[in-house]
Amino acid sequence: NETYYILNRGLYWWGIDGHGYTQNLDEAWRVTKEKAADICHDRPNEYVAFPASIVDANSKSIRIVQSWCFGRHALGGPRDRISEFLETIAEVSA
Repeated sequence: NETYYILNRGLYWWGIDGHGYTQNLDEAWRVTKEKAADICHDRPNEYVAFPASIVDANSKSIRIVQSWCFGRHALGGPRDRISEFLETIAEVSA
């Protein structure tokens, strides 16, 4: 069964057991497809679910993008870059 990570619109991953948020994938909560659908259903503009297999396979690149978005290189623009990056990878992987 595929598991999913929940991303808070490009800012943070949901923390383990839904407690808080984190930038660290090692501290992110992996949920079932059903749980991901429940979480994202009521707030589709706030939460996005990504398959853990895609996120895990691209974790190094994701960490680089996160570092860029949250680091000194962030220019105050939209922080949805992580979401955009993951959506692009998901499309390419499909």
